Order: sequence, then C-alpha cells, then structure tokens
Amino acid sequence: MATVKINGKTFKPPKKRVTNALSLDEKYTGPEPSFTGVVFKDESDRVVQMAKAFHFYNYFNWASHFKKDVIKYAKDDLHFDKESLDLLRVSPDWACTNTLGSLLRMRSRGLDLRDDEFVKIRKYIDDMLRLGKVKVEEDLKEEVKAAKAPVINIQDRIKNKVNETVLGDLEDMLDEWIRGNSPSIDVYEAMKQLFYLPRELSLSYRGRKSIETRCKGV
Repeated sequence: MATVKINGKTFKPPKKRVTNALSLDEKYTGPEPSFTGVVFKDESDRVVQMAKAFHFYNYFNWASHFKKDVIKYAKDDLHFDKESLDLLRVSPDWACTNTLGSLLRMRSRGLDLRDDEFVKIRKYIDDMLRLGKVKVEEDLKEEVKAAKAPVINIQDRIKNKVNETVLGDLEDMLDEWIRGNSPSIDVYEAMKQLFYLPRELSLSYRGRKSIETRCKGV
C-alpha cells in the first residue's frame, strides 16, 4: 500500500472498503427475505412476514430483476411457447408489477403460495401478454406507415414550395396587369425569403436581371 508524508511523518492511508448501496441499506432492511424452513405462527404472522418482503423488494426497486423471474416461471411452470415468452419480453417494464415480481421471488425463496395467489399471478401475466401484443401491433403499424410514407427529394420540396408561394405572387401580379396597372416582382428576393437557395439553383446577377426584366414587361 502506498504511503503519504504529513509534516515529515509517514502514514499509511486507511484501507478503503469496497461496498455498494445494497449492502449499506441492508444494515437497516436486513438481507433478502428467505422463507425456507419458516413455519408461521398464524395467519397474522404470515401477513407480517410477506409485508416485510414486499417492502424489501419495493425499497430496492427490483423491477429490473422481476421480468426474468416472470419469464422463468412462465417457461418452467406454465409451459409457455416461444411466441408467448417473446410477448412477455417486449411488454412494458411497468406491466411487471411489484406484486407479481415479489410473489414469484418469495416463492423462489421458499414461500408456499396459495391458490388465490397463483390466480393473481396468472392475471398479472395475462396482462403482460396483452400489453406485449399491443406493443408488437403498434410497432408493426409504425413500420408499415414508415414504408408507405413517400420520400420527397430536395428538388420536389423546392418545387412545391415555389408553387405554394412565388407562383401565387406572380398570379396576383398578372391580375394587376389585367386591371391596367404596371406591377413588378423580384422573384429572386421572394425565393430568398423562403429558403437559402441551393448552389444548383442560385442565380447569377445576369440571370436575376433577366427574370426581373421579364416580370416587369408582363
């Protein structure tokens, strides 16, 4: 270990403890609950112990781990096929609720679940399947929409922009000419106000003057 000198004296710095947030908080929450070999005194004791477990998993936000437990249970115990397992994987993370994940986690830690708790688990898993299917359908719609969307190149975009604006100004000028007036329009300046002209459409001074002259003589 490296040493440091302070006021001419050599000291060894204290050894740093490598730890993490989980081990620090476990001082107050205790380790992950285990129900292996646990015999509850009565129904009230079971409720209290499960409540502590729910609090533990909620406190440490085990949501990221829960989906793995759900998929494992669906595969090993419910015998889901590959398509159904994939729907669980793509379902929103929030669909895997703390109640669902905690119950399965407690089961893996030795808790004997009851029939009504298994029914609750299956209901949550069915919700995940439904939401996974919705997610897949929405993604497919977006893909189809993107595939059908027309691709407009820069030349067509400029053409549409000119048709919508500058040509309208020219039509107004023609109406004025029919009424006996002598209107004029600077097409180059009008286009500059719409967008910066690409290099291939930029006008030389001679070309600009040619347009102005023709417009004034209409």
